Order: sequence, then structure tokens, then C-alpha cells
Amino acid sequence: MSVSLSSVLRAQVTQIHSNNTLELVAPLGTNKALLLEAGANRLWVTDATSGGTFKLADTLTYEGAGGLLNGQYIFSAISPTFGSELWITDGTITGTRLVKDIYPGKTGAEPHDDFVLLNGSLYFTASSPNEGREIWRTDGTEAGTSILKDIVPGTAGSALKGRYDLFSNGSYLLFSSVGAANSGYELWKSDGTDAGTFMLKDINPNGASSTPSAFQSYNGIVLFWAETAAEGRELWRTDGTVGGTELVKDIRPGVASSINKGLPMPNISVLYPFNNRMLFMADDGSAGEEIWTTDGTTNGTYRLKDINPGSDRSFVSLPTSVVLNGKLYFAAYEQGSGSELWETDGTPAGTKLFKEILPGLDGGFPFLMPNLKFNGASGWPVHQGPVFYFLFGLPADGGIELWKSNGTDAGTVKVKVIKTLDSDFGNLSYMYTSAGLYFSVDDGVHSDELWKSDGTTAGTSLVINLNPNAGEGSEISFFPFPVNNKYLFTATNGDHAYMSDLYRLDGDLVPLPLKLQSFTASLAGGDAQLRWLTASEENTLEFVVERSDDGTRFSRVGSVAAAGTATQQAYAFKDAGVASLGRPVVYYRLRMRDRDGKETLSKVVSLHLKGETGFAVQLLGNPVQHEIKLSISKTAAPVNLSLRDGSGRTVKTWQMKGEGNVLSLPVGNIPTGTYYLQVESGGKSSVVTVMKQ
Repeated sequence: MSVSLSSVLRAQVTQIHSNNTLELVAPLGTNKALLLEAGANRLWVTDATSGGTFKLADTLTYEGAGGLLNGQYIFSAISPTFGSELWITDGTITGTRLVKDIYPGKTGAEPHDDFVLLNGSLYFTASSPNEGREIWRTDGTEAGTSILKDIVPGTAGSALKGRYDLFSNGSYLLFSSVGAANSGYELWKSDGTDAGTFMLKDINPNGASSTPSAFQSYNGIVLFWAETAAEGRELWRTDGTVGGTELVKDIRPGVASSINKGLPMPNISVLYPFNNRMLFMADDGSAGEEIWTTDGTTNGTYRLKDINPGSDRSFVSLPTSVVLNGKLYFAAYEQGSGSELWETDGTPAGTKLFKEILPGLDGGFPFLMPNLKFNGASGWPVHQGPVFYFLFGLPADGGIELWKSNGTDAGTVKVKVIKTLDSDFGNLSYMYTSAGLYFSVDDGVHSDELWKSDGTTAGTSLVINLNPNAGEGSEISFFPFPVNNKYLFTATNGDHAYMSDLYRLDGDLVPLPLKLQSFTASLAGGDAQLRWLTASEENTLEFVVERSDDGTRFSRVGSVAAAGTATQQAYAFKDAGVASLGRPVVYYRLRMRDRDGKETLSKVVSLHLKGETGFAVQLLGNPVQHEIKLSISKTAAPVNLSLRDGSGRTVKTWQMKGEGNVLSLPVGNIPTGTYYLQVESGGKSSVVTVMKQ
């Protein structure tokens, strides 16, 4: 038995390090990862090899707070000489050093609070002898590390450690502070200068606290939760001005709050970006906690659907939902049918039951497996690929099944029965790769061991039983990103009572490509406002904004510096005066440059300039399969049509007659994907988006 396991181990899994229980802290570029030795709180590094996995320092005790800057990690650690101070590491022993002794002596500054990026510096809080706890900034050098502002003059400090909720939208900081006289924890803003740091608004006046939190950038504004005596804790917005900081909507009228402050669940305050809107969970006092949507306005904020009618919750978890083909898939509970798969396109009519796996039965549960991207503290589910997987727990004595879905009813199928009894999922961890899904599950024979699936019954099987001890699982935990193109995970092989080991998956497991989460263009006055949101960045240098008149030939119009290594980073760019170009439509794309010289292109987005569409083009059905049908009116001139893919490449062209035509364009031989159909006639132009299935 041991010979067989060793053979499998050599073929698919390699142990990098034994015991020490090394947990993930942060990526250091694409070739290293920073680790933490649990219990001892010592920092390690790994390059996915045994020789490249080692301890960085014997005397530093990591305190769990830090941030990434230009491929290095700046963090709080305790040393015998300096106490709790600010340190930096590039993943080498010699490159692990003190940044600055902010509070001289062994007392220590205790750096803390989120470590957010603004204009090339990380912002955090620290205590100093003369100022107390305030916001500081660093560029990783001693000279570049300084206090932002002594908000409360003297040694009192402007807030308690861990209470600042620091947030950066790329243009300014928002945070919670008690800096003003007769003020509780209120909303503050900073542009990174002393003079530009001030209380933006006393939302809950007279010494009470509004405690703003859960900030999220959205279309040029920031949404967040805040509390007042009159409305309770509700959704607010700000554009960075006093007048533009206001309540979005009193979802639960009166002093009661629409989010349950008493539940220690991360889902409560999540603002989830989807289809150019934000989704969140809220309780209006009558329908229970359900999915709501907002565009940042009062009228544009409403409940999508009362999934579980009445005042009971539907138990939707947005962080474990999956986005695929413009729809969001999630598990929801409805009395009578139990927990099943639901879908939404972001509209009330499009929020509906997707597939009822156990019709009429109450007791099953689908556990979706989104692909989580790492940011050092939390992740956003960003699914990449043509299918997603989920486990379905059957009612008592029913077991566990692995399912997959391509977003259609017919394409949502059972892959394999994993377990016939006891529907406890166990210690579930998973990773999507180009070779398929790797995941941990208890199959009733082997407790919490490594499995793999290529989406077929025959291709779904146990990879290895790492812990052969009867009744004990290996407690697998995957890293959410590759290191040197290798996927790492921790597990225990049972040779130590409480310490785990570090492993890697072998073979050519190419990471699924990273994509922008959103890229939009809108017209504001005569300017083009471009906004994009990255789901994950590693070692990114800049975004070059390119514009085109025809969707084919692009030229540079500007650039925006990248955060470098981040998750859920929002960006904006203004192309001033574009309306004066005299074009009916312009196209934009992003050229994303990494520090190692690699470049990738975003999809192309089109922007119609006001009053210039010139004629009417209407798609007659979308998505399409074999042909595009569209109606064209308000032009008698011949019509030229060109179909372009996301990179701007022309894949098909047609020439047709004008006025009154219903056109049929064959597209059966082009691949599945998103395309842009440009329709030109009489010097006018219009572009429509086509989804090819």
C-alpha cells in the first residue's frame, strides 16, 4: 500500500517542507510567496521548491498586519531590540529589514489598520510618543516614512487600533476617526497631505458615531455603510465632497438597521460588483434578508426578489456566488423547495430559480466553488472558464455529489457521486487549473483527501490519500494563486499530532488567465469617462489607454499607474474633449503592462457620442447561435457591417441595402464569445454587442 501511494505522490504531488504548519501571508510577485509559521509567528518564504523554502528571521514575530508595495511586503513585527515596529521584506534574508523605529525603544509603534495604497505609498496607523495613534505613510524607506497628520494634537490619538477602516479609491483615502471635537467615529478624507486631511462629514452628530465601513468604489463614487440616530445603519454614498456625501436609501424605514449588526458574518456588509451595479444583502423589515441592488441612487436601489417569501431569510451568500456569461449563480433557500441553484442578471425579472436538483424536497444544499482571488485579507469570487463546479449535499443519509454547470439547464449535470452517506462536506478546499478542478472532500472512506476532476465521471477520482491514519483527514488548504506556475497547498500526512506540511501539485497546470472584472466608458459633458476594476493584479506596471475611430487602429491617449499587486483595485481615466472630435462613435481598450515587460489587451468598449447615432439598429434576439438578425431603419443608403472580436480583430464583413431591412447575418462558423457589430450607413455609425453561443 505504501509503495502505491509513493508512486502516486511522485507523479502528482511533491512534499516541499515537513511540519512547521506554514500558512499563507501574501504573494511576492509571481515567483515567491510569504508564509507564516503558525504558533511561532515567524515569517518564511517559498519559491515552490524545497531548497527555496526557508525562514526569513529567527527573532521577528509577525503581528498579522501588512501590505504589498512594488513586490515587497511591508508589515508590523516585534523584535527584541525595537519592539513592535515597521519592517519590509523582498523574500530574502538580507532584504528583510527595519523600515523605521517610529516609537523609539521597546514600547513599539504597533503598526496596524489595513495598509492601503495611494500614490505610491502605503498608509497605515501607528503610535508615536508625541502624537499617539495616527495615520502614517511609507514608501518602504526610512526617509519616506512619516506621519500624515496629527489629527488630535497631543498624545491622545485619533482612534483606537483597528478602528480606522482605511480605504483608498486610487484618488483619495476614506477612513473612520474621532478627530473632531464632539464627534464620534465619523467619515474622514485625505488626499495624502496634512492640509488635505479633514472630516468630510459628521454623519451622526452630537458626539455619536456613524462608524463608516465596508467602502466600495463604484462608477466615480464610493458606497459604504453608516449609522444615524434617525435611520439606523444604512447604505451611504460619497463623491469626496460634503454635498455629495448622503444617504442612498433608508431601506428599513425608521431607526432599525437594514443590515444585522449582531451577526458576525462577512456577507452582511458585502457590496458585490455585478453588471455595472452593486449587489448586497439587506432586510427591509418585511421580506427578511434578501438580495438588493443599487446604482448609487435612491430610485435605483431596490430588492431584486423576495426569494423566501415572508420575513424569513433566503440565506444567500454573495461571496460564494459565481459569475458566468453575464449572470450570477448562487445558492438560496426557499421554504418548500429548500436550498437550490438560483440565477440573476441583475434585474427583478431575471432573478429566478435556475435549477431545482431535488424537486419538492427540502433538505439538499448546493455549495458553489468560485475561484477566489487573494488580497492579503480577503478575496473576491472571480470565476474564470466555461464551467463552474459545485458540491450538492443530499438530505440526511443521502451523501455528496459533484456537479458542473455551463450556465444552462441542460449543461448543469451531475459529474459523480462522491459519498453515499453523511452529507458533511468536511474541510473543503479547491483550485481551478487548466487541467481541471482539484479539491478536497470526505468520500466516506478517505477523510478530507485530495481529488481531481476534468468534468467527467471517469476523470473524477482520488489523487492521493496523504494521511493514511484511519478516520483522520489531511486537512488540505490550497493557496489561491500559483507560485512559479505551481499550485501549493498545506496538508498533514499524520506524522505529527498538530503540524501540517507544504506540498505542490506537479505537472503542466497552467493558471487560468486573469481578466478585468469590468471596463466601461461613459460620456460626461464632452469628456469620455473610463472606469475599470481589476479582480487581481500581480506585478502590474501600468494601464495604457488607447482610442480608435474604427475599432481596429488604436493610438495612445494616456496611462494610469497600476497598484502593482492588489485585488479589487478601481481605476479611472478622463479623455477630455472627445465629443469635439466629430465622430459618431469611438472605441477604447486598455494595454496592461507588467513589470517584466509582458503586455495584454483588454476587450474593446464603444462609446456613442450624443446625438450621433444617426439611424436605428435593433438586434432581434441575443444571444445568437447560427445567425444575427437585426432591424435597420432611418437610412436609405447602403449598409456596411463588420463583426469584431474583443481584441478589435475583424472576423466577418457584409454589405446590405438600407431602409426597412431585416437582415440575417450567418455566424454559425465563428467561435463562442462576445463580439461587436459595427453598422455604418450614410456616414453614420452604430455598434451593438452580440453574444455568440
